[in-house]
Amino acid sequence: MTTEVWYLLFNKKKKLLFSPSKVKVKGNNIYELKKAIKEETLLHLNTVQAPGLIVWRCNEPLLSTQEDDELQKHLLKIDFLNKEQVVKLASEADLADLQLGKKEIVLVQIPGVINELLMHIFLSSYPQVHFLDLHSKKRKFEEEETYSSKFIKGENCIFLTA
Repeated sequence: MTTEVWYLLFNKKKKLLFSPSKVKVKGNNIYELKKAIKEETLLHLNTVQAPGLIVWRCNEPLLSTQEDDELQKHLLKIDFLNKEQVVKLASEADLADLQLGKKEIVLVQIPGVINELLMHIFLSSYPQVHFLDLHSKKRKFEEEETYSSKFIKGENCIFLTA
């Protein structure tokens, strides 16, 4: 069974990478959709594996007929932590069960692969460096005054050198 799905590819900073595109999915689940998108955009997603793509569905559907500017504005307003606005689709989710409209777009997010790769290279090159996640440990770190260290700030993290 082949299903056609409209998708909108964007990066971690909520920037559209292309206009809405349609892909033919040979399977019947979100994982097959991810694979089809990866195959179609191979040159642009050469560092991303299909399972790493994150697929979202808006509760207020976006349509392929909308202009790119309008889609970009809407994308910037979405709070991806708010389940009333978007739902993250599991790889096992069945496409038929979603009952997507003919022009409805699913959002496909590229994870921050480059940052993760650079972080891995950096940490493996400098074992004396410790990684702190900004969201979970920054406040704790700031409360402790025992550190007299140098910060290297990344997009969602800080590196602490001794």
